[in-house]
Amino acid sequence: MHKTGLAPSEVEQLIFGCVIAEPRTSNVAREVSLAAGLPKTVAAYTVSEACISANQAIANASDQIARGNADVVIAGGTDITSDVPIRYSKRMRQKLIRANKAKGLKDYFEIFKDVRPRILRRKRRASRISSPVCRWGRAATGCASGSA
Repeated sequence: MHKTGLAPSEVEQLIFGCVIAEPRTSNVAREVSLAAGLPKTVAAYTVSEACISANQAIANASDQIARGNADVVIAGGTDITSDVPIRYSKRMRQKLIRANKAKGLKDYFEIFKDVRPRILRRKRRASRISSPVCRWGRAATGCASGSA
């Protein structure tokens, strides 16, 4: 916010695009809003529109301004595709990552030859989740640089 010269109180809405939402942070726009120091009263919502999520967020912001619903709207996008939440055991996740690099059917058979039903069980979500604001706080200024 300090680079824009805007006072946090001037911002009326924050809209962020995100292709794959992190399960513990389903409304990334709200997390970014709070981490950036915007007032809790600022409307913040996340859009998900395949590979054009950030563009959709920007279009929504433009619409809000054009229709006179807001004067100042922040829009952008983020992604977590570098760390997609795969809810399988570590061993199975490693196999899936290796399979992504496989060159042919023979490679797949080699990767998955020792797979047993227990390795396919999904991991349960943690019962205690840390504050999303703490997770996003350090990266809030860099969130807009991701592609959504």
